[in-house]
Amino acid sequence: MSPKTGILLGTIFIAIALAGFAFRYREETRRVPVPVVSPEPPTAIPDPDTVQQFSTEEVLLEALNNGTPGIVIDRMTDTITFTLYGKNCCGTIRRNQAVPHFAELTGAEGPWSRAENQTIYTILATDPDFGENREVFGSVNDYAVAIRLNTSDRIEEFVIFTPEIFQRQPQQ
Repeated sequence: MSPKTGILLGTIFIAIALAGFAFRYREETRRVPVPVVSPEPPTAIPDPDTVQQFSTEEVLLEALNNGTPGIVIDRMTDTITFTLYGKNCCGTIRRNQAVPHFAELTGAEGPWSRAENQTIYTILATDPDFGENREVFGSVNDYAVAIRLNTSDRIEEFVIFTPEIFQRQPQQ
C-alpha cells in the first residue's frame, strides 16, 4: 500500500467518523426534553393544625363548597343536637353519628354563602325546638344549614334544611 493510499484511507476514515459524530450530536440536540411531572398527592382531610387557623364558620363554608361537610366533625362538641328539618331525625347524638346524615346535602349546588333566607329565619324563630343565635348558610338551590356555636367556637347544634321545606312553608 502506497503512502498516498494510506493517507487517503485515513482521511476517509476520519471524515466518516466526524460525520457520524455530527449526525448523532444533531439528533441529540433536536430531542425535546420530556417534562417530568410528579403525581399530585391525593386530596386529604386538611391538617387539623392548619384548620384551627380559621373560624368554625369559615371551615364549614369551605367544606360545604367543596362537598366535604364531614370535615367539620372535629369542630363539633362531643354530643350535638342534630336535626334534619322536616324529618323525624335526629336529636342529641355523638358527633361521629352525624357523618351519615351529611348525605342529605348531596343534592346541594354551590356556591354556598351566608343565607338571608327569611323562611329559614322564621322557622328558627317560631319553632320551640330551636334556640337563638344561629348562623345560616345556604346553597344556590335552596339547601341550608344552620349552626349554633358554643363559647369555644364549637358546633353544638346543626340543622339541615332541604328544598322541600320551601314547598311546605308560606313565603314571608
